[in-house]
Amino acid sequence: MFQLHSLLNLRRDAEDTARQTLDRAVAARVREEAEQARLLEAWEAARAIFKSEAARLSAEPAPSNGAEANSREGYRLRLRAEVTRLAGIAENHRNTVLAAASAGETGARQAFEQAHREREAVEKLKQRSDAEDKKLAERRAEDAASDMAQAAFVRRKSE
Repeated sequence: MFQLHSLLNLRRDAEDTARQTLDRAVAARVREEAEQARLLEAWEAARAIFKSEAARLSAEPAPSNGAEANSREGYRLRLRAEVTRLAGIAENHRNTVLAAASAGETGARQAFEQAHREREAVEKLKQRSDAEDKKLAERRAEDAASDMAQAAFVRRKSE
């Protein structure tokens, strides 16, 4: 009886620890999803700037000299490089940090579910044991009452 009670306490503690770990993993994944959204927004903003500047530059009159042409092309290339850089950062974040956070959450969820099943199994065993102990106590009480009634009957008869 005491062993099942102790085991149940251990399983409850393990389940609580697994729940806390799962909560931290979910929070980490949510943080990384927010960061991924921020990175995608930065990439979208850079892409929009690139498109609008490219449209503006193509609408302007052609450059009058080579230096101006090189300057425009350099500006356009810097904008394109920034779009490419931000896309790479977002993709890298999605493939590494966000993927790791998602995998961590999945592992923590599985560990919590296992701890939950183990606690439930021990709880059922304890309930069965408690029910058996109760039945045994009732039988003993009935036997004791029967013994006392029989002893009283024998005493009355002998009087």
